[in-house]
Amino acid sequence: MLIGNIREKEINTRTKDQESAPPSSDVDFFNALLPPQAFASTAISTAPSMRLLSEASNTLDSMTKNMTKSLRALTSKDKHEEARKYPSQLSDAVLLQHMLTKCVGKTAQGIDKICNLQ
Repeated sequence: MLIGNIREKEINTRTKDQESAPPSSDVDFFNALLPPQAFASTAISTAPSMRLLSEASNTLDSMTKNMTKSLRALTSKDKHEEARKYPSQLSDAVLLQHMLTKCVGKTAQGIDKICNLQ
């Protein structure tokens, strides 16, 4: 869900940026020769999107708050439905945290490879 929304936002912002920006490098020249639909599916964003990490961090914060409520519900005897949500919330939070950690690691690895080329 979250990844699909992020992907749609990236594609929409990329096409707007590409239409308004003048070609400034060899990559832009060769990408201009490609058909528009092929270019939109394989294009790489030139400006890093800073809000992706902040959105993921906000999602993780909200998951943590929901998990706290569910964990507190385990101690009370009348909130069984809220307590049953805890395992799935914990699983989602752990998967999101692992995905973010892997993304940051791969990004650092890519930056290191680029730095070694210079």
